Order: sequence, then C-alpha cells, then structure tokens
Amino acid sequence: MEEGTLNPALSEIDDGSLLHLGRIADRLLAGRPLSLAGPRARRFRAGRGTEFLDYREYTAGDDPRGIDWRATARSRHPLVRRRHDEAASEWYLCLDGSASMGLWDAEKWNLAVQLAAALAYLILRQGNRVGLLVFSQRIDAACPAGRGRIQYGNILRRLRHAQPRRSGGGPSLRACAGRIRQQACVIVLSDFLAEDGMQQGLEELLHLGGNLHAMQILSPRECRVDEALPLTLQDIESGEQRVLDDPRAAERAGRRLAALQHELTRYCHRRAIPLTPCRTDQAWNRVLLEHLQRLARPRA
Repeated sequence: MEEGTLNPALSEIDDGSLLHLGRIADRLLAGRPLSLAGPRARRFRAGRGTEFLDYREYTAGDDPRGIDWRATARSRHPLVRRRHDEAASEWYLCLDGSASMGLWDAEKWNLAVQLAAALAYLILRQGNRVGLLVFSQRIDAACPAGRGRIQYGNILRRLRHAQPRRSGGGPSLRACAGRIRQQACVIVLSDFLAEDGMQQGLEELLHLGGNLHAMQILSPRECRVDEALPLTLQDIESGEQRVLDDPRAAERAGRRLAALQHELTRYCHRRAIPLTPCRTDQAWNRVLLEHLQRLARPRA
C-alpha cells in the first residue's frame, strides 16, 4: 500500500447524494435484508432496541406506531424513529489494493474508493457495524468494525490516504478471511482479474457464514491494444515481460477477459452471491442504485 496525497475522488461524494441514495435504499428494501434470501440471511436494518439511532421516512409496510409525530410536524413528512438493533450485522468492506487497480490513472481504484465510502454510509445508516480491509497479497490497511458517524469518519480517513500498490503480486482474499469473524457479512470490491476469478478466496469468505456481495470494477480500456505492434508488455503484478507482435493477441486477450467475467458470473449465481459488474465510466451512485435494485428483485 502506498500512501501519498489525499484521494480527490472522494470529493465527488456529497452529503445530499448520500442522503438521497439512503432514502432510495429504504424504499427499495423496505426493511428487508440487504441480501438475497438464503441460508446466510442476516438483517440489515435498524431494530427495536432502546438506543435511538435516527429518523427515516415512513414507507408502506412500516408499523404506524413507530411514527414520531413531533418530528413529522417539523419536517411535514411522516418520520419513523429508528433504534439500534442488538442483533445488527457486522459488515466488512474488502477493497482490492493490488497493482492492477491502479492502472490508467487509477480510474478503477477511484471508483472502488467511492463505492466503499458510499456503502459504508448506507450500512452504518441502518445501525450496523462496518469495518474496512484494503488488501493485496496481505492486508495493507484496516479500520476495525464500528458504528455511527464517528466510524464513518474513520473509514473516510483510511480511504483518503489509501492508494493501490505500484507493483507486486495479485490480490488474495485469504488475508481478509483471517481478519473477519464468523457470521460477519462482506462486500468485495475488485476487478477480480485473477486466474480463478478469486473464486477460492470467495469460498473462504462464504465459509464464515455471513452474507457475501461482490462488485467487479473494470475499465473500458481493459485489454485494449491501440499502439502499433510490436509491443513489450509487462505484468504490473508479477513483473513478467512479453513481446507482443501478433495482431490477433488483443482479440485473444479480449476473449480471455470475457471468459473470466462469464466464469465469475456463473460462480456467483451458483453460490447465491449478489454480483454487480460495473465500469469506470459509470457514476458511483448509479452503480450502487443498480446493486440495490438487484437486491430488491425477487430471487428466481
């Protein structure tokens, strides 16, 4: 992990956009788990505890007895009091900080950082505990799980200073699995550009017993060869060099990338892992909206 200047990508995330997205999440999920139904289901909502959390807008299906009429009179919109749920989930955001995430002016990394910040906000908004792990072959930075506004600030500080590696080996989720306790829920943000699509690491996270989500972040420029041949290519993670003089090589590389994506999609479908593929030319809030909409659909 390299540490240098503050990440400017986070300046594109404003409180108004986060609040708007949080309200959409409340309506789409309507108190349901932030997961697909299955044996690993965990609640992702505020509960009926005694400690006050905050307010949210009343939605169809809410218990009218939960409406706070004084707050409603002030805002002129029905508001429901939310309280911390003693059974609230613990979530970890696993952010890939390997060298491949830093390609092309770190456009993949910047989107991943934005998504991590917004996801932390949404999960904390529901009263859950959230932690952050930035990983490559090992854990490069960590923020232990916590709750509330102070924890959101802690995660933002980690994200502002974090940068992907400039070189080195590929990502290993095994390092993350060793830092996450049983039944915790995990969201992996990565390009998943590994020989097995990081399936082995995903399996280790599944064995923890909590919900597992995946967001694959790719650049439109992946595997694009625009320069004249021959080229000398270097793997940014392994350091291996290869001379490219075959005009069909770019086409083969494209087919390989498509195959990796297809294999990852099939694996996630088979293991009931919500997977949202996205590209760096998409805005962070549109990507998260797509992920929320995917979670809100009935499972086939």
